[in-house]
Amino acid sequence: MGIEYIHADPADIVQKVSFYGFDIAISVTVLHYAINRAHLEAFFSSTYRLVKPSGLFAALVMNPGFMRFGQRIYNRRYRREPDGRLYVDFFDETGMRCSALYSDFTWADYQESANRTGWKDLTWCPIKVTDEGRNRLGSFWNGFEEDCPYAGFRVMKPPG
Repeated sequence: MGIEYIHADPADIVQKVSFYGFDIAISVTVLHYAINRAHLEAFFSSTYRLVKPSGLFAALVMNPGFMRFGQRIYNRRYRREPDGRLYVDFFDETGMRCSALYSDFTWADYQESANRTGWKDLTWCPIKVTDEGRNRLGSFWNGFEEDCPYAGFRVMKPPG
């Protein structure tokens, strides 16, 4: 299919990619794994270098406004710890399977990282449940749109 898989991080991805000038870059639940604001900015910076002028970067991240910490919702429980980190416990039918550690970035952290690396027009995009999804899973989605654990955004690289 012509797909090239690359294992990289923001520090070395530019050297590992064989093509520059992507129309769009997409990050799905990756940016909140950055270990601090400098690391977050490195994600924005390296992506900026790989996307062509007028290209887009779209991302799905942990929602900085999420409020339902401590509750088990969907197949997860989100915990905010005193150390300022977010822990997410993942469950299946047998119980908790694993946990993940996220950074607790704010709306401003994302906006400032985008701005400092050259991206323009950061726009937050609400996450919506489709009618098909609501029909298939019904009450599973209760409260999702009102207090979604994830948020989406897009930014644009200025033309030329």
